[in-house]
Amino acid sequence: MDKNSKHEQGFNRGNINGLRYPFWGGDRISNCGLPEFNLTSCQDDYPMLHIMNIKFAILEIKQDEQITRGFVLKADSSNRPTMSKAIEMLEGTLNYLQVPPKPFLSSPSRSPTDDYI
Repeated sequence: MDKNSKHEQGFNRGNINGLRYPFWGGDRISNCGLPEFNLTSCQDDYPMLHIMNIKFAILEIKQDEQITRGFVLKADSSNRPTMSKAIEMLEGTLNYLQVPPKPFLSSPSRSPTDDYI
């Protein structure tokens, strides 16, 4: 197998199969993908992606449609839902979401002369 065909060959990471460029990780060499798309260790069989010190659990990748669906993991694992609960929330209804109260919007008062200063 030549070098180019190895880059084009898909690889598996966790529960996601057939991954290709720009992703890399595991036993796939780093020049087969972009540095920021390194799929690191798995959590609950979901590949992990680290972007700007934020951990994402990758739930799904549809490379042909250029769609990646992920879940941001909180640093405090005691306050984090399980992966199955996160998937249930993402695929379920809005009943799981705690919507914050409606924010109070205000704007500073202006005098008519403010526009001409």
